[in-house]
Amino acid sequence: SDPELVGHLSEGREKLDGELGYFVLKRTGVDRLSLPLAQLTAVVVSAFYGRPTKPSPRSPVTAWPIDCTEEIGTPGVTFSQTNAEATMHTDTQYFPEPEPYFGLFCIKPANDGGGISQIIDSRIVLNDMAEVDGEDAIAELAKLFPFQVPAIFTEDPFDQTPEITWAPIIGVDGIRYRKDTLTNALGTEGVRISDTQLRAL
Repeated sequence: SDPELVGHLSEGREKLDGELGYFVLKRTGVDRLSLPLAQLTAVVVSAFYGRPTKPSPRSPVTAWPIDCTEEIGTPGVTFSQTNAEATMHTDTQYFPEPEPYFGLFCIKPANDGGGISQIIDSRIVLNDMAEVDGEDAIAELAKLFPFQVPAIFTEDPFDQTPEITWAPIIGVDGIRYRKDTLTNALGTEGVRISDTQLRAL
C-alpha cells in the first residue's frame, strides 16, 4: 500500500528485465516486524516479480528463514541452518528449473558482524573461465551434472535414498552451481560423469 515502495519495486523490475542482474532495496521496514510479518512482507514483495515458490514441496513457509538452528556437520542439514559460511552458489540449483529471480531479505544483522553477501556477475565468471580453462571446459560444463537435493528440501526427510537432479552447470540463462550438492551427488552409488566433465568441474 506504500506508493513509494511500489515505485521502487517497479524500478527494480525494470532493472532486472534489462541488463542489471540485481538491485538492493533499502528501508523496507522488515527489520521492525515480527518474523511472521517479515516473512509475509518478503512474500508480498516477491509476488511483485512473479509467483513465489517454496524451497521444497513439504516446506511450511515460502520465505525460508536463514538462521543458526543446527550444528555444522549435522546429517541432513543445509548450510543456511548453521553459522557456517555459504560458499559461492546459486539458489535452488537442485530444482529442474530454478526460478529466474531470487530475493534475500535481511531482517536482523548477524550478531558477530558477519552475514556479508557477495554477488558475482555470471558473465564475468564465464569470461574468466573461458580465458583460463578454454572453451572446451565451458562446453563440458554445459553437459548434464548431478545435483543432490539437500535432505531438508526433499519430500521425505527420513527416506535415505538420495534425490538427484541432472542439469547443466552452464546453461542458456547463466550458471547453476553449489559445490556440496554436486560433491554429494557424485558420492552416490551409480552416479557417474565423464573424466572430461570431472576435470572441467
